[in-house]
Amino acid sequence: MTTSTASSAPRKRHVLRLAISSSPTEEKLGREVNVVVYPIAEFKQKVREDHYFVKTVLEGEKIFLIGDEGEL
Repeated sequence: MTTSTASSAPRKRHVLRLAISSSPTEEKLGREVNVVVYPIAEFKQKVREDHYFVKTVLEGEKIFLIGDEGEL
């Protein structure tokens, strides 16, 4: 899959912000936090295909580090 630099740059900044912010979050939660970022098209495909991980995340309890439920 190919992504343009213009569209991937903002996503990379968010991933970096999440990676930086996950360490204090890990300490607060007392467990490891893994950041997973999908391109929008891949995420939508996984939702349509009822992908186990994506379905579990969408249906489970969430702690938002950036954004809110409305951005999913």
